[in-house]
Amino acid sequence: MANENLWYVLQVRTGKETDIKAKIMEAISKEACRVLAPERVLIERRQGRYLQITRIMFPGYLFLNVALNDSIYYQIKQVPNIIRFLGTTRPTPVSNEQMQPILRMCSLGELIDISKISVGKTVEVIEGALQGYVGNIVSIDKRKKRARVRFQILDETKEIDLGIEVVGSN
Repeated sequence: MANENLWYVLQVRTGKETDIKAKIMEAISKEACRVLAPERVLIERRQGRYLQITRIMFPGYLFLNVALNDSIYYQIKQVPNIIRFLGTTRPTPVSNEQMQPILRMCSLGELIDISKISVGKTVEVIEGALQGYVGNIVSIDKRKKRARVRFQILDETKEIDLGIEVVGSN
């Protein structure tokens, strides 16, 4: 097992992520590890009213940054409701490449707020074939979760429908 802090993924009982996170932090000194349980703020409609709620972004999983040795491994495994470390026969660290998007989302804290996109706002495409292109939002279909974005491509103005999740505030 490693001597440096690496990222590992713990599979845990769904719905118990915050409790398990607190118990891991009690079992291991806070300086020795970092535990992430990213949450997101959502707007849900219930009985005709819109409510702002918080949900775990990756239900059933925790991200753990620790210098994993046998002692720490067994301390973590003794925490109730932990199913397993992800990996084949032993805990397999997650590459920094794979962790970067998650760490970027959590850079301001573990609570990821509602995306603030609106008509007229300038946005950048963050994934897909148009990644890196910048355009203006023309319209938003909240039901279909799509935005019509106006781009300047090859000296021509084009309007393209994109999923809201692929555009980010610029």
